[in-house]
Amino acid sequence: MMDSQAAPTTALTTTTASKRRPWVLSLARRYARRSLHASFDGVFVNGLDNARVVVGSRPVIFACNHVCWWDAFVLVVVDEALGGGGHAVMDEANLRRLPFFGALGAVPINRDGGARLRRQIDDASRLIKRPGSSLWFFPQGRQRAAHLRPLDLLPGLRLLARHSGADVIPVSLSYPWREAPVPSVVVTLHPPIPAKQPDLLVAVEAAIVSGLEAHDRAIDLAQDPGTALLPPQARKGAEDGRGARLLARLMSDRGGSR
Repeated sequence: MMDSQAAPTTALTTTTASKRRPWVLSLARRYARRSLHASFDGVFVNGLDNARVVVGSRPVIFACNHVCWWDAFVLVVVDEALGGGGHAVMDEANLRRLPFFGALGAVPINRDGGARLRRQIDDASRLIKRPGSSLWFFPQGRQRAAHLRPLDLLPGLRLLARHSGADVIPVSLSYPWREAPVPSVVVTLHPPIPAKQPDLLVAVEAAIVSGLEAHDRAIDLAQDPGTALLPPQARKGAEDGRGARLLARLMSDRGGSR
């Protein structure tokens, strides 16, 4: 899905699985940053430096919980901050309907299984056979509110990890509300889990859930939930609008007339 370093770009875009177009991706990154900055009270990330080191040393799959439509924008900016060597797995039917995501680096997965799925797993695995490359994956397979438990991770993640041999970095993603008229975006990148880890899905889910709970604790304690990748901007709340000021004036006048 993303690529800012020249060497990974050249290597990855020559594979048969990738239809990524760097110029399209460059435009999408700028659009994603502007949209997130305008729509949210900051984008906060935990574990970025450690994850960057891991990505630079060995193949990685990022396994992220899937909350809403905005998730793809978040992954674009986080992947760029990591070095930009990532692609993303996307349901084949949705990618056919939205081919634009292919130009960003999305690769198809057929949920029905069979020989077609095996070929797609092979293609996706080849994308992450070299250091500096990574693959983003939503193992829930659908959008689901971040507070719902269990996460219901699907076995495709285990299949892809063991076929490729890539480590799995669990990713916790949530959109908590702070003292602002819009929510924040909070991302935690966890330490990597080896592909051969027994009960891989259980370990990934435990890490994602622990991160989501940490996000909630930070908000409850009025702490910054991470390092600001996109800092919050000053916003006017509903109490600052003209209508609110007029209402306050009317209420003040009415109180004084008693």
